[in-house]
Amino acid sequence: MGRKTNCCGLSWFINDGVGIGCAVFTYLLIGYAEFVVVFVMLLPEIVTAAAFGWFHAIAFTLLSCLALVAHSRAMCSNPGNYPLRKLYIRKFEEATVKRRRSSSKVHQMRVY
Repeated sequence: MGRKTNCCGLSWFINDGVGIGCAVFTYLLIGYAEFVVVFVMLLPEIVTAAAFGWFHAIAFTLLSCLALVAHSRAMCSNPGNYPLRKLYIRKFEEATVKRRRSSSKVHQMRVY
């Protein structure tokens, strides 16, 4: 695991080569999908029926940009932690114990 750095003002950013490589690969895949859909699939449609082709190209480009923004925000934001109350933990433990007790009982068939 990499060491923590102060990248872009984020002191929690971990300089992880595999994670950064996966992020770059994700962005390259989204860019390639944009190229294929807009220039390979929709270009003939833009030439023949301009209104529908432009609408679909703009809509797909907008969705691609939203995907890039969502991935960037998820990758570059600190998720923090979710504090659990002791009551919820206790109820979870009680439910787990009940489940274990009920699954450990062996139901025997009675032969008449």
